Amino acid sequence: MLKLARHASEELTSFAQDRELKIVADAFAHFIRAEPASPDGLSDSARVVIALAETHLVDAIYAELALGPLAVDRTILLLNGTPGAAIVSRAILQPLLTGLGISTTGLAE
Repeated sequence: MLKLARHASEELTSFAQDRELKIVADAFAHFIRAEPASPDGLSDSARVVIALAETHLVDAIYAELALGPLAVDRTILLLNGTPGAAIVSRAILQPLLTGLGISTTGLAE
């Protein structure tokens, strides 16, 4: 999950061209930052957003399973690829943007 969150953060940072998006990208990176002194190497905020992202990813997998068997290739993409990173991004960005008073309507699938 942390790998997906870091991938999402890197992607967001690479696309952040204007000041506002750079602020959001920095906040996203701050949420998932490491904390070397903690037993698991994660900051408190990283633990919270990873738990939130896990819930969203599990919900997405359940939704796909409701449609039928989940192919191995699709499972790999959800757990390690861009589709999974997109789910994790939305899970982390929605509360961040809402807290900043920014509409999240465009983030919905």
